[in-house]
Order: sequence, then structure tokens, then C-alpha cells
Amino acid sequence: MQLVRSKAGFFLVLLVVTMLVCGCRSNDYQVLQSKESSAEGSNVEAGSKDDPASVTDSEAQADSSCQDVSATDVDICESVVVVYVCGAVNNSGVYELSSGSRIADAVEAAGGFSDEADREYLNLAMTVSDGMKIQIPTVDETRQLKESDDKADSTGTSANEDSGDHFVVTSEGEAVDTNKTVSNESDNKADSGNSLVNINTATKEELCSLSGIGESRADAIITYREQNGPFSCIEDIMKVSGIKDKVFEQIKDRITV
Repeated sequence: MQLVRSKAGFFLVLLVVTMLVCGCRSNDYQVLQSKESSAEGSNVEAGSKDDPASVTDSEAQADSSCQDVSATDVDICESVVVVYVCGAVNNSGVYELSSGSRIADAVEAAGGFSDEADREYLNLAMTVSDGMKIQIPTVDETRQLKESDDKADSTGTSANEDSGDHFVVTSEGEAVDTNKTVSNESDNKADSGNSLVNINTATKEELCSLSGIGESRADAIITYREQNGPFSCIEDIMKVSGIKDKVFEQIKDRITV
């Protein structure tokens, strides 16, 4: 009986030792496997950082993004013009307008015409440019200009037909006559001084392109043609009221019949 108990105790001890040994080996294997997995992950991450191709691709994407942003900024700058609107408007000030805007758009941005504004003096369809000053005249201002022009016509002196040009000035300080159809090809030729103006066929706009000829004198020339027929020579233009020797000297090299 005692022998049986001894054998049972021996097997029990052996079983416990076996279980302990197997358990330790399993834990060691799991720890070793975990360490190997971590090492592989670290190697992959390090390889990704050290890979020149990966770094190059990232830099290229960043450069592309920067270039896209810069190009967008340039497009925005080129699509906007800044103008100064003053005079007979409700809210004088500096305004940003989209490229290709007209004087009418500038007036609208400035709150519209004031009550005393002469709404028909300027060519509202003229395209504005960056840095342009646009002064809307009052009715009194344009009336005074017309009276000055009429007085010059009656005395035969040279009228300052450009006296109203200061209402629109470019960023370079150059006055713009908005009463001329600047987009018209024939007007552009007359303005350039490379072509002659036929006083028998010229329109009012073409006549106004001549130095010393304002709207009143242009109307007088056209009226004279209608009543007396065409001019025989350029000197005949001095038969028109308000055009005398001084004015003729200014335009004789620019006119023909």
C-alpha cells in the first residue's frame, strides 16, 4: 500500500514539472515571436524613411502643391483691377473690380451716381484699367466746359477741348478722353496721327480727334457741309464759324478733302 502511494506521488510530481516546462517554452516562443514582429515593423518603417524614391515622390508632391497655389495667386491678381472713383458718386473710394469691367461697373461699386451727377458725359462703356482715376462730373461742371467751348468758337480762339479729360486719368497720369470711341478702328488711326481726316466725309468723332476741334466745332463743320456742300480745299474750313487762322494752323497737316 505504501509502495502505491509512493508511485502516485512520483507521477504527480513528474506531471507538474512537465507542465511547467511546456508552459515556459510556450511563453518564450510567444515573446520571441513578438520581438521578431516588432523588429520587422521597425525595419519596414526605417526602410520607408531611407528609401530615396519615397522621399523624392513626397517632395515632388509638395512642390506640385506649391506651384498650384502660386499659379492660383497669380491668376487672382491678374483678374482684378483697382480703381479710384470720385466726384459725383455716393461713396467715393478705391475699389477692386474684375478685369474687363467698365466705367459703369466702377460707378455702381461706388454706390451709383449722386443727384448732381452728369450721367451722360462720360462713356460708361469704356473698359477700366488698373490704377485708373475716374471722376464723375456734375451737371454744373460739364455746363461750364460747354460754355467755355462755345465762347472759344465765337471768338475764333483755340478751345481747350481737352479740359474735361481730367475726369478719367490712367495710372501713368495720362488723361483719357472718354467721349471718343477709342475702340473704333478709324478713330484709332486718327488718334495716332498717321492718317488724314477727310473733312468732307469725317464723322463727328473723327473731327473731334483733331487738335482744337471740340464737339461744338465738329457739329458746326457737319452743319456747314449739309448747307453748303463739300469743301473745295482744306482752307475752306475757315468759313465755318469758330474756325479761324489759329485753329487752322493746328489742323492743316491733319486734314484733307
